[in-house]
Amino acid sequence: MYIELSRFLWNTYERVVQDLPRSNNAVEDEHHEFNNRVLIKHLSIAKLTTCILREHSRFQTNIERLRASEQPEKKLIYSNLAARLKKNRDVL
Repeated sequence: MYIELSRFLWNTYERVVQDLPRSNNAVEDEHHEFNNRVLIKHLSIAKLTTCILREHSRFQTNIERLRASEQPEKKLIYSNLAARLKKNRDVL
C-alpha cells in the first residue's frame, strides 16, 4: 500500500535553517547511551530504580544547562551537515 505524504512532513530543511533538531536522533542516542551505561540485560527492580534515578539526576543537570542558555553539543557529523545545508541556502 502506497501512502503519499506531504513534502512538509518529511522535509527537514526548514528545521535546519531554524537550528532545530532534524529528527528524533537525540532521543535514540539517549536510549542507546542509557543501555550502554546499564550494561546488564535483565535488571532487578532495585538496580533498575538506581539506574533510572541516576539518569534523572543527569537529565536535571542537562535541563539546568539548557535553562542557563548553554547549547548542547552536536555531533560533528550533524554540525557539518547543518552547515552545508545552510551554505546551500545562501547560494540559492
